[in-house]
Amino acid sequence: MRSFSQDRAGVAAVEFAIVGGLLAASLVGVLEVWTMGSRMSQMRSGVEAGVQYVMAGGRSDAEAQAVSLAAWSNRPKDGAVDASRECRCGEVVKACSATCTGDAAPAVYLRLQASTKGGSLFAERVIQHQQTVRVR
Repeated sequence: MRSFSQDRAGVAAVEFAIVGGLLAASLVGVLEVWTMGSRMSQMRSGVEAGVQYVMAGGRSDAEAQAVSLAAWSNRPKDGAVDASRECRCGEVVKACSATCTGDAAPAVYLRLQASTKGGSLFAERVIQHQQTVRVR
C-alpha cells in the first residue's frame, strides 16, 4: 500500500482532467453569453430600423412592424414584432380620441416590441426588446 501512495505516475493526467474540465465549462459559459448577446443585438437592430422608419415620417404601424421584421437578421422562427399605439396627456394614458386639458390633442406614441424564446444549453427564456417613439 505504501508504494501505491508514493507512485506519481498518472498525476499529470488527473491534473489535466481537472483543469481541462474547468476550461471546458468556462468555454461553454462564454459561448452562452456571446450567443445571447448576439441574439439581443440582432433583435435591437430590427426594432431600431422600425423606429427609424417612423422617425423618417412613416405613418403605418404595419409597415414599421414589417421593416423591423425584415431588418432583424437571423430572426428565429418564433421571433415576432408587435406594434401598438398609446396616447398620453402628460404621463396619464388616455384614449386617442380624448382631449387633454385645454382641448389639446394627446401625444401619440408607437411602441415596437420584439420577442423570441432564447434557447440555451441550460434554460429557455423569453428575450424581449422594446422601443417607444413619439409619433405626434
